[in-house]
Amino acid sequence: MTEREIEVLVQRMFDSDLRADELAALEGVLASDQAVRDSYLQHVRLHNVLELHYDMVETSVGSRVIPIDRLVKRQRFKALSVAASIAVLFAILGSGILWFIDRVNDDRGLVANFNVSPGAVYEVSHDGDEADSGSAVLKKGSRLVLKQGVVEMQFASGVKSIAYAPIDLTLRDDNIVYLNRGRARFTVPAGVKGFSVDTEEVTALDLGTGFGVYSDPDDFDEVHVFTGEVQVTSKRGSREVKQIHAGEALVITSVGKLDSRPLSEGEYPDEMPQSLPHYKWSFDKNLGVAGNIPNAQDIEARVTSGGDADGEFRTGVYGSSLEVGRDAGFLETNWKGIRGSEPRSIVCWVKVLENHQKKISICGWGTQLKFNEKANLKCTLALSATGRYGICPAFSFGGLRYYAKESKVNDGKWHHIAAVYEGGDIDTKNPNVRMYVDGERVRVKMQNTSKLADNGLAPIDTYPIAPLVIGAGLSHATESGIGDVSDTMFSIDELYIFQGAISEGDVRSLMNKNAMIYK
Repeated sequence: MTEREIEVLVQRMFDSDLRADELAALEGVLASDQAVRDSYLQHVRLHNVLELHYDMVETSVGSRVIPIDRLVKRQRFKALSVAASIAVLFAILGSGILWFIDRVNDDRGLVANFNVSPGAVYEVSHDGDEADSGSAVLKKGSRLVLKQGVVEMQFASGVKSIAYAPIDLTLRDDNIVYLNRGRARFTVPAGVKGFSVDTEEVTALDLGTGFGVYSDPDDFDEVHVFTGEVQVTSKRGSREVKQIHAGEALVITSVGKLDSRPLSEGEYPDEMPQSLPHYKWSFDKNLGVAGNIPNAQDIEARVTSGGDADGEFRTGVYGSSLEVGRDAGFLETNWKGIRGSEPRSIVCWVKVLENHQKKISICGWGTQLKFNEKANLKCTLALSATGRYGICPAFSFGGLRYYAKESKVNDGKWHHIAAVYEGGDIDTKNPNVRMYVDGERVRVKMQNTSKLADNGLAPIDTYPIAPLVIGAGLSHATESGIGDVSDTMFSIDELYIFQGAISEGDVRSLMNKNAMIYK
């Protein structure tokens, strides 16, 4: 066999394209010729280096996921290369063969790979290892924590799942997912048996179907069936077992019973969004909402406390804008906003009268306490009076507030304002809050009357009493939680609310292009 023929066989082996007789012939040459063995090992090292480099480059400039077919192909190559050189390895590596085989088996532990939406923030740990924000594969024992964005998982078994943050899940086995927190949709192909999703309260055993599971340690878990059927088992109290079919849904009760509830398939999308989940109000002659958050079409809005119920529109930065405040009234929605300490970003264009000096409530939601509030139960964006600086953007959680005091915006012109909260409790000395005015990050001054936790951090827990309102404040004195309309009129355009913390580049893209641009 010539040197060229040997090289061709080795390259075909890398492509998993060798017949059994060719593999046997290659094994024979490897076992009998030291020079061929040396050449073979050089080819293997070069192939592995090039493949690793390719994966790293692709991950850095494009998708973070390594396709499952490539991983399977890589596993086939490793298995074949072991078979081709087993005699050689015993002869020249001795006990090193055990390490080589162990690495092959390690890759065979793959359960799923995944892809994330732009702007996603996540961590993966493998069976107790430290968290890794660069991994794109899940094995038995892997834990995935998605803090913002959307994840799409493709299991080796063929099962597909899409889940919106916040997500905390662990792969307990090839066909068992433990969902500690989150809302996820699972599509199980025909022929896959025994796939199940566990939560703290229920087990959903697939019987050939598409279904969704909602899990929250602070709420009652749910199972929704879109196609086929699922067996649901309560894990506490009465430990009830029910089998439900397409179009049905169950929620667990405080005593462990499984009660029927309306199906809510819209909350479990089956496609991956192309940007960070958000709602958008363009105010182009209507009050409709767009965006890629589940059930956006269910959000309703109306103008109250005076003015035209369908809105009063003026010329905006992009198309038309909405005028609110005083005689124009305010916009009330039925959306309860982003809750707890989940990350969020509010972005919009605002124009107020020149030299106006009074506070203006741009938008907000949550719970307003009395003055000198000790908790952070709301989320509001406002323009606050600051004396000689006129009025400036302000971002408030309740007792904890941030002011962009050096950014004067009461000049009768349009200004682009963005407030970004990265989620979690806030260190008042190093806050995870950013504010931007006209595309530039600005310095903020903090004011805090809320009570700090024992760890010295300010807890954030936006609590849904008042829904999102635009042009009015919040109040502890009303049943709805909504306060008075702003006492002056102002215009607002292109309001975005993101379920996540956006970057400075995102802010500028929204200001300049009115869109998120991902390269």
